[in-house]
Order: sequence, then structure tokens, then C-alpha cells
Amino acid sequence: MKRFSLLATVVLMSLLGLLRCKPSAPLQASFAYDIQPVLITQCSDCHAPGGSANLDFSSYETMLNGHNDNPPLLIPYEPENSLLMEKIARAYPSIGSRMPMGRDPLSYAQIQIFDAWIEGGAHNN
Repeated sequence: MKRFSLLATVVLMSLLGLLRCKPSAPLQASFAYDIQPVLITQCSDCHAPGGSANLDFSSYETMLNGHNDNPPLLIPYEPENSLLMEKIARAYPSIGSRMPMGRDPLSYAQIQIFDAWIEGGAHNN
């Protein structure tokens, strides 16, 4: 009986260890539901046609392909190389100022959603 209890304890501890090590599901993000609403509320005052900034966020295409003399804001699958991530996640980006300018920074959760969206390919869905 003692041997069975010891074996049951070892098996149970092993299973608990496996559950603890199980990776969590990757965060999924959608342009239409997660990204665009933030762009509208936080960025559209300046980054829209007629806005004060020379960079248009009003469409998925202008973000992905660049606008005027500006390079693309993001590189799908590479958040670490995307200017958009640098501008929203760093207090002192290598170019210009942290965005949104004149407002509170995006929340950690919002930044994580942008990161996950770009890492997942920055699809227009």
C-alpha cells in the first residue's frame, strides 16, 4: 500500500509539472477588431488625411506600404524591426518621439496586441 501511494505521488507530481510547463496559446490579434480601433482613438487626430502629421494611418494599405516619403511602418512577422513598435513601445525611439504624441502612452496590453498582430503577419482581417 505504501509503495502504491509513493508511485501515485510521483505520477501526480510529474503530471503537475507538465501542466505547469505547457506553453500558453499565442495571442491572436485582428486589424479590424484590435488594431484599427486603437488607431482611430489614439492616432487619427494627427495621422489621417488632413492631419498634422505627414503619415497616414487611415488605411491598412498606407500603413503597410508607407505613405509619401515615409517607409512602411511595419514589417510583417518582425515586430522587433517595425518602426510602429518602436514608436509606441519606447520612451525614446531612434526617430522622432514616442507616440501618441501629447497623450498617455498606449497600455502594456495594447502594445502586446500590436506586437502579436505584427508577429502574426499583420494581416488585414
